[in-house]
Amino acid sequence: MLRTMPGIRRKTLLVVLALGFAVGTVGAADEVADLVVDELQKERVALGLAPLERRADLDAVALERARAIAAMPHAERLGYEEPIGDRLRAAGSRPFQSASAHVDMVKGYRHPENGLVKSWREYRTSWDHVLDAEYTGIGAASQRADDGFVIFVSVLVADMKIPSDPRPIEVGIFEAVNAVRERDGLPGLAEVPELSAVARRHSEDMLRRNFLSHVNPDGDDVAVRVERAGFQNYFKVGENIHKSRGAKDAVAFAVEQWMGSPGHRNTMLDADYVRTGVGVAIAEDGTLYFTQLFLSPDRSR
Repeated sequence: MLRTMPGIRRKTLLVVLALGFAVGTVGAADEVADLVVDELQKERVALGLAPLERRADLDAVALERARAIAAMPHAERLGYEEPIGDRLRAAGSRPFQSASAHVDMVKGYRHPENGLVKSWREYRTSWDHVLDAEYTGIGAASQRADDGFVIFVSVLVADMKIPSDPRPIEVGIFEAVNAVRERDGLPGLAEVPELSAVARRHSEDMLRRNFLSHVNPDGDDVAVRVERAGFQNYFKVGENIHKSRGAKDAVAFAVEQWMGSPGHRNTMLDADYVRTGVGVAIAEDGTLYFTQLFLSPDRSR
């Protein structure tokens, strides 16, 4: 809603617009954005939270958005909704767990930063992001439009926590799947290191060659892979695979997805299976590839 002078229009968006219009800046060093960010940092520190990292890549995305909005007709300025995540990835920002964008407009303030902070505080859904401990980085920019409105855009991100060791995730899958089986009245599976090695090689292959399938590009399916590893006299073999990026709990998310798929669920809850192997591969961008193998008694061992 547009108020009487000094006026404010605000909207919090999970969007950013990728257009490159140029209009007059508020100041060469963008003092308005700097002062707003300083106020946010004070609020976080007062609550015992770590200050947000001011990042040049996020500033650039915020500036692009602010310039685009300032160049639009006033009635159209808040009408675009491109996901902020897509824009950040296109800009080459480092992997993030979550992201949000905040857009504000003020007019008639001698010190626009005061109106922007006041408006932001009143919009609790967006202000809660500022005070969320999970958010770690911020970018901000402002532009003055021809009609006198100062456009302010901020981008907040929570950096993705990329694990360096896949083994804790593998153990988590093993334990979570056994818990599901036991709740269903089935005995837990015994982990076989040689099976885990087969599973891990398949996950690493999916990562390296960028596919998600039970059959690799060479045509090898799960039976070929386990037999090549020395498992010959088994009754039957099954396999669950999964790929995810950015899940807060990657193990829980993988098992949830498997439970929601009839084929994967049936494999997990098949009473014939008594042995298992779990292998996880971690990409540089935080993408996780999962493989879990299920095997009936192997009479050769």
